[in-house]
Amino acid sequence: MEKKYLFFDIDGTLTDRATGEIVPSAKEVLQRLEENGHFVAIATGRAHYKAENFTLAMAGVLSWMIQKMFI
Repeated sequence: MEKKYLFFDIDGTLTDRATGEIVPSAKEVLQRLEENGHFVAIATGRAHYKAENFTLAMAGVLSWMIQKMFI
């Protein structure tokens, strides 16, 4: 199988907009993608401190957390 590189946003993509919580099915799929050898990363415009809860919740699931910060 060819390795793929996949990047996801947090808000409204991996989390429920109403609660801010990670959608369980999204967490499961991300973990399966990594287990199958794909590169899975988060690309967010959030400041690092605003992504901290998400980062902690995904610890052990995702290998990479990438933040795109604008100055």
